Amino acid sequence: MKTNESKDSMNYGRQKQRGKHLLDFCQRARTTHEWAGDKRVFCSGLIDAQTDDILPECRECGAWCDNAKPSEELKKQWESKK
Repeated sequence: MKTNESKDSMNYGRQKQRGKHLLDFCQRARTTHEWAGDKRVFCSGLIDAQTDDILPECRECGAWCDNAKPSEELKKQWESKK
């Protein structure tokens, strides 16, 4: 991470992952970091009490942990360690 730009891209929260403002109920969800060395924050989603399934809004969200993909910078770090 040589420039501020690359450092900033590895350190941001759920709203940037989502690509838009968080919904009101997003604040109740647990957060997680999916990979060591990656400071991005993902969400574990919320359960629909009637169906015991993840809410559709969460499934479509870029900040949901099942939608998480390693950043290009993180992939480069892994490749350099091999």
